[in-house]
Amino acid sequence: MLKFFKKEYFDNFTIHGLADRNRNFKMLLHNRKRLRLLGFNYSSQRYYFFTIVVKNHYPSLGIIKDKCVHLSANGIIAREQWHWLGSRYPYIELTSFVIMPDHVHGIIYINSVYYNKNCEVVNGLDHSQQKIEKIKPLPELIGA
Repeated sequence: MLKFFKKEYFDNFTIHGLADRNRNFKMLLHNRKRLRLLGFNYSSQRYYFFTIVVKNHYPSLGIIKDKCVHLSANGIIAREQWHWLGSRYPYIELTSFVIMPDHVHGIIYINSVYYNKNCEVVNGLDHSQQKIEKIKPLPELIGA
């Protein structure tokens, strides 16, 4: 089919089409609000508050009925993942967590010196050489 188009027309169309698409994409990125503080270490020891919003604010996590949130299957999965997060990473404390129909709020405490405090000598064996897990920053922990 391409043999019916003039080569010059096809090349110009392709180049301009990509250029327009790239320009629009760069404009979107340029105008996008920065979500994280540049140069900040999000695995440092402190409390972190976060909010995760469902795409297009679709209420897929539950419904509000009688002034209470009744979780859907997705909401139950979100709650289970919250508890899994605390059992999977011993260096975090799950302080608070609220599931709303279209978003989730949480507070996580990251203890970045956890492995320094918990490497001990037990039964004459030095456990300081055990595999120490990297302290993940907040965006990696919650998948943001």
